[in-house]
Amino acid sequence: MCIRNCPVITYDIEVFPNVFHCCCKNTETGQLYKFELSERKRDLISLVYFFMEKNVIFCGYNNKHYDDVIINYIIYHYGILIHKSIEQVCESLYNLSNAVIKATTMEEISKFKKWKYAHYFYSMDLLTMQFSSKLRVSLKSMQVTMHYKNVQEYDGDFGAYLPVYEIDKMIAYNINDVESTEELLNRLQKDIKIRLFIQDEYGIDALSMDSVKFGETILAKKYCEATGISMNELKEMRSPMDYIPLKDVIFPFIKYKNPELQAVLEEMKGQIVYSKERKGYEKKFVLSNTVYSIGVGGIHSLNKPKIFRPGPDEYIGHSDVALKIWRQ
Repeated sequence: MCIRNCPVITYDIEVFPNVFHCCCKNTETGQLYKFELSERKRDLISLVYFFMEKNVIFCGYNNKHYDDVIINYIIYHYGILIHKSIEQVCESLYNLSNAVIKATTMEEISKFKKWKYAHYFYSMDLLTMQFSSKLRVSLKSMQVTMHYKNVQEYDGDFGAYLPVYEIDKMIAYNINDVESTEELLNRLQKDIKIRLFIQDEYGIDALSMDSVKFGETILAKKYCEATGISMNELKEMRSPMDYIPLKDVIFPFIKYKNPELQAVLEEMKGQIVYSKERKGYEKKFVLSNTVYSIGVGGIHSLNKPKIFRPGPDEYIGHSDVALKIWRQ
């Protein structure tokens, strides 16, 4: 696949206390590239030069929050790492990997922030493209969801030293992840086209943004254009609420003729949503033989899993909630 005339290279890394491996695949030519740092190989120079190649787009799954950080670190410290022993290099990468995986606070993230937001190479992230932060799933779960031909889980210990005789087995696992990422990339061509349109229309790099994120970004950009303030100034204007009484944000003209719906509405008006307890309110009710659940995240119907197989002249579709406002 090419995007903007640039070949897309899917990639994934594996990090152990004594071994580092990066597998890349050119989705246009099908060629695999493997870079290994271990007691048997030292591909540090070729790895750095490969990622510094211009006019290519690297593509991963969760790479913006993990793989890119490690590769940027290697490029940033290349002048130092080149003079270190392979044991020291792998230990350094392993410590960084653990820091990235375990980071939960802004203070912990700030320790590797310079490599997280570095721009030594251009990349896109299929995880952040599809899901907001609350809905993200692992690559293995995604392989299952898309019925990938080979859902493979590594059965070793990433926290233990990897024996030399196990390295090739790990590499096979690494290659499988890269090829499943390529499969997902091919299935997301329509999503990519939408984001390229947004880039042309609004000047926003949206390839790694989910639909909510690029919607927010477009609104913020339009607001800045209308008011003349900068994006940084807009961010400083944010004022998070510790709590929100729903009666203050539900429009007064909203009402229902159906008693069941009106009762739900009145109950919601009496709720207070707290920032630290976003999932604190949930109401289930039955309407027209369908069970609904309404909460802070919206309204959804609750259905048992079913399999629908359309006939040759049938079409399966679904509809979301439609809102109609009748004006007197």
